[in-house]
Amino acid sequence: MSLVHPVRNPIQVVVEQTRVHVQRHGSRSVTEHPLHRLYVGSRTDSKRSRRMQVFTINLEAHRLQMVLQGAQNPEGPASIGAPPDEIKSLVADTITAARTLESESDKANPCTAPGASADCVTILFDFARAMTAMQAQFAAWSPYGG
Repeated sequence: MSLVHPVRNPIQVVVEQTRVHVQRHGSRSVTEHPLHRLYVGSRTDSKRSRRMQVFTINLEAHRLQMVLQGAQNPEGPASIGAPPDEIKSLVADTITAARTLESESDKANPCTAPGASADCVTILFDFARAMTAMQAQFAAWSPYGG
């Protein structure tokens, strides 16, 4: 469901309300989001949890690349042009780190399945190294409010 609807005025933002269930916990009433009931504990299925974490990291690395590259595309809808010289290498390094992380997470994903091969130790080490490099890139943005 879209949050922007055409109306007589150009745009009207519609705020959706989510029902909140109030449940007793001891002597207190506490709120519980409806999605809370869908929780799948990572303790019971740690392989599935790891597989989902690697998949999510892969998607986020891909999304970061697309956002940074799309912002530089003069024909793109979110174009802001080329980055200033001061951060040009930082943007390029961040795109490279995201690309590497996406590639390493692609390789690591099969290693989260039951019965993964012994080669997975090296693959998961490379994935962890790519994660560390991506974290360092995020830290490099801190002087710019990132």
